Amino acid sequence: MVDLISTKFELAPEQWVNRLVRLHNAQLPELELLDAYYEGEQPLSYMHPELLRRMDSRLRSVVINWPQLVVDSLDERLDVTGFRLGGEQAADRELWRIWQANRLDLHSEQAHIDALALGRAYAIVGTNEEDSSTPLVTVESPMEVHVDLDPRTRKVRAALKRQFEPDDYGYTEAYATLYLPNETRWYSSDNGGGTWSEIDRDEHGMGQVPVIPIINRPRTRRRRTAPPRLGRSELISVLPLSDAACKIATDMMISAEYHAMPRRYALGFDRDDFVDANGRPLTPWESVAGVLWASPKSPKETASRWGSSPRRTCPTSTTR
Repeated sequence: MVDLISTKFELAPEQWVNRLVRLHNAQLPELELLDAYYEGEQPLSYMHPELLRRMDSRLRSVVINWPQLVVDSLDERLDVTGFRLGGEQAADRELWRIWQANRLDLHSEQAHIDALALGRAYAIVGTNEEDSSTPLVTVESPMEVHVDLDPRTRKVRAALKRQFEPDDYGYTEAYATLYLPNETRWYSSDNGGGTWSEIDRDEHGMGQVPVIPIINRPRTRRRRTAPPRLGRSELISVLPLSDAACKIATDMMISAEYHAMPRRYALGFDRDDFVDANGRPLTPWESVAGVLWASPKSPKETASRWGSSPRRTCPTSTTR
């Protein structure tokens, strides 16, 4: 996220944590929605709310996952095969060794997918405790990492990575790492991110934040009325088409369900007569797969009746 404020803007470490958490939380709903579309778990759009209510659990959307196809088709073309520095004819072997040691052949693909689907991903460089001659490079999700850019230099001036742990209600914030130009601080929280306690720090004095954004479709800025964001997802343009296709496919499945069985009616029955094996009342939609009309018995009637609508002949057919 780009915040256009003075480059002299300085905060204490705890203030940076609170600021980055607040800005990151504002962007998480959009990131989670884009993630749901890529995974084919998006909610069904364009369906009337009353139909959703009455169909209850019987309605299952048909997902035509074009968003995943859009991202994967681009990712298949993004393969790093080596590094060549300016003025050199041969590839740099040392950079390739570091790349291979960090298994970035695999992890770079994960970063590409996140950047294409969510608009951005991140790489973090740190100390490798097992091999001091090889820096540790990891790729990170925008679901966990957020950065603040200097509006003049466009360099990262602070970054935060949050880690979540499962609890009785899902996942809650447990740990955070604050990256500043000259130090890195680690925090823990016992109340889901309400308060943070510093548990360790590393005053490395590098002079720059070791967090690198991997941005898809970067821009200088958006219009003033639009919320700021870092990068743009490749899914944005295809989402309306995907929603429409899923809605039409779901409508076709519903139509097939109800045209497969003729409409039935029951005269002389009350709503209380329709129960399941445990005595739980059934709605008319559940009684006969949703194709039952029922009406109570009138005072003049002494018997109940069942019936079915006649099968209709296709309008284009003829009978001799």
